[in-house]
Formats: sequence, structure tokens, C-alpha cells
Amino acid sequence: MMKRTSNEHRLVRPALPFDQTADQPPNAQSLRLITKSELIAIVPYTPQHILRLEKRGLFPRRIQVGPNRVAWLLSEIEEWVAARVFERDTSGNKPEIQE
Repeated sequence: MMKRTSNEHRLVRPALPFDQTADQPPNAQSLRLITKSELIAIVPYTPQHILRLEKRGLFPRRIQVGPNRVAWLLSEIEEWVAARVFERDTSGNKPEIQE
């Protein structure tokens, strides 16, 4: 019978999907995952509409984090919202708001 060492059960971290240099550690905030309820608090769409937008490539794709759990990268959602704001602010068809 072989003895197991503590190294045999160590998890191996996958390579990160972005360039990482010694001078710049990865931004932990950019890798923060949010749940569906957190997403709905940021983006006022129904889960069905979010799924339709994802399938059409118009919304950040979800990440399967477990057999029954999905999440989204907060940084991607914030970029998506910022793009909507930029689109609104640079659009030539600004609606006039009367008070």
C-alpha cells in the first residue's frame, strides 16, 4: 500500500485567460463572479430575456461554475452597462425630456 503525500490532493490552478506579468497581478475585482439574483439587481431584465440576448451574442455569456450553478463576470456586466450608457450619450437621437 502506498502512502499518500499532501501534494497528491493539491488543486492545480488553471492558466488565466489574460496576460499576467510579474509587475501586474490579476485584478481580483475583474474576476468576481455574480449570481443570477445579483445580475438581476444590476440589469432589470427577466432571466428569459437575458438568455435570449446571450444566445444572440448581445449579452455577456454565463459561466458554468458547477453542475447546477451559473454566474457572470461582474467586469463583463459592468462593461456591457457602460456600453449602453455610451450608446445613449453619443446617439444623435436623444429624446427630449420635459419636466
